[in-house]
Amino acid sequence: MKGKKTILAYILIIVMTAMGVTGCMKSEQTVAIINGEKISEPVYRICLWITQRYFESVTTNIWEMDSVEGRTPEEYAKDKALNSLKLSVVAKQKADELGVKLTKADKKQIKDSAKGYMKDNESFVKVFKIRQKDFEQFLSYSAVFDEVIRRLGENYIPNEDELNKAVKEIKAQKETVTIEHILISNRNEQDELLPSDKNESARRESETVLAKALVGDESTFKDLITSYSEDEAVSDNQGSYTILRGQVDEAIENVAFEKGTVNEVYPQVIETANGYEIIRIVERNFLDDTVAEEEALNQIRTQFATNELNEISETLKIEKLPAYDNVNIMK
Repeated sequence: MKGKKTILAYILIIVMTAMGVTGCMKSEQTVAIINGEKISEPVYRICLWITQRYFESVTTNIWEMDSVEGRTPEEYAKDKALNSLKLSVVAKQKADELGVKLTKADKKQIKDSAKGYMKDNESFVKVFKIRQKDFEQFLSYSAVFDEVIRRLGENYIPNEDELNKAVKEIKAQKETVTIEHILISNRNEQDELLPSDKNESARRESETVLAKALVGDESTFKDLITSYSEDEAVSDNQGSYTILRGQVDEAIENVAFEKGTVNEVYPQVIETANGYEIIRIVERNFLDDTVAEEEALNQIRTQFATNELNEISETLKIEKLPAYDNVNIMK
């Protein structure tokens, strides 16, 4: 069973695909009915609150926008939160079919996590009178969703191309290289390319600096950065960058990730749009192929299972009740 932080991360990642659902208690209002499932106001408020936090994390000024896909930002968020609940209804039904049930250990972890959420979000809890059992219900359905996804996807075997593509994407997202570089610019203050004679002078200077770097050590390279690099950020980062694939000029990326040797200066000047670069590879953090393949397989199976639930959810209808209109984002 996931810990508190892991569950929250899980919720944020799938905020558009899996939110908690609970039946309507007599003392609670029902905001909507999805395929016979009553969606209570407290759990819907939690769902909307999480959706709101997610939107704010990716678009800080979202509530100041005039419209999002033809709706006000609040209407858009409310619709997304409610539509995502359809997947939880589907997951609940699938859980019954698959015999998915939470263990005592799962329920204890959920209760402990719910206590933490109550404590960490006192303002939200107080304003909307959210109870611990509402968080428990929310987290319970998220946990069930997770297990349903695992069960549905565990027997899916991707083809070789599909797996290789996923491995490549995961490595691109997670593998990093730390480099130190010296930039000899071939552009003026207006960011215009230097005349040919000055450009040639910059190229010759870069060759001279490279020669010094190749016969020196790590401290020599740092001194050369201070003395020669025209990178505007050099005073802040001392010429050091940790990069992902796709973040820098392709020529530098090829050296950093493929051609260069760790702890050595690359023995050629690299020409880029910004000028002439001398590169030293400091460190590579690459995923083990077995680890990357396992993560890719899990990702593919999760997507396969999610797609299956999505297809079913598209057939479900949502009946909004009057109480739905009284639920708003927390400002």
